[in-house]
Amino acid sequence: MNPNLKWVYGGYAVLGLLLWVTVAKMFGAVFGWVNFGDRALIGSQFTLSTLIGLAATAGTVYYALTAPKVQEVSLDIVAELKRVTWPERQETFAATIIVIVTVFIMSVVLGIFDFAWKLLTDLIYQ
Repeated sequence: MNPNLKWVYGGYAVLGLLLWVTVAKMFGAVFGWVNFGDRALIGSQFTLSTLIGLAATAGTVYYALTAPKVQEVSLDIVAELKRVTWPERQETFAATIIVIVTVFIMSVVLGIFDFAWKLLTDLIYQ
């Protein structure tokens, strides 16, 4: 058995839970939009949209578990991520500071450009 399978199955589990919540919320919103009551099936928390989300997620995860191409790509992704050289804490901190300063400078430049553009358009339209 491939030692990377535990990471692949864990990823499928996490993505499955996220997909379940997303699809359930989407169908809940659609049911509210079309005035179709989201009926409670088991208690007040397990509704029709929750069941549809669970069914869609079960089908998607089953496909991911049984399709050889999906398994191959997932294992390749895990193997590639194990070869990645992650930056040290100090390098990450320095890069983050650079990004924050760059965003601030660009915000000021764009703000000045926007102000100048507003003055120019006010002159043209008055």
